[in-house]
Amino acid sequence: MESPQVIQKISKDIKDLKEKGCESLSIDGFEQYLKEISKETTKSTDIQLAEYTAQHQANLEKYREDRAEWRELFRATISHGQSTLKLLSILNGGAAVALLAFIGKIWTQDFPASDIAVYLPLALFVYCVGVGVAGLAQIFSFASQHLFTYGREKSGEIVRGFALSFAIVSLLAFFSGSYVAYIGFLGA
Repeated sequence: MESPQVIQKISKDIKDLKEKGCESLSIDGFEQYLKEISKETTKSTDIQLAEYTAQHQANLEKYREDRAEWRELFRATISHGQSTLKLLSILNGGAAVALLAFIGKIWTQDFPASDIAVYLPLALFVYCVGVGVAGLAQIFSFASQHLFTYGREKSGEIVRGFALSFAIVSLLAFFSGSYVAYIGFLGA
């Protein structure tokens, strides 16, 4: 019980005694009465403390669960991002290697004068740019993770935007290089 409740209880009990015709109280009896109220107050305080402790513990466990879930989601996001950047490097790099192998097979003295000789080196260049831009995306991705780790969310968001932009440019480079190669093959 809190102090105002204790005082109200004492006042009510005294009023009840007056109504029953009691005009005086023994000091020993009143001391015993106060000890009993004190025990009730202590029990009530202990219960409140136990409830508070239990609620605090539940809140702490919920917080820990939320943080663990957030960490797992963050790890999954990082893993997917790294896989995507590796894929972009492999797409552009594989296309560049395949185009180099093809050019090596068809290279003759007449090749530089052919229509395909205009488009294939350009496609090769675009694929190489795609690999380079994928590398930049990886660097910016790392930098954004570093910033997020040290609580610099605003800077991390900006740097992550650059990483995403470079990843999109790398994918566009793959499609552009493929289109340029396709146009070259049509002209051959």
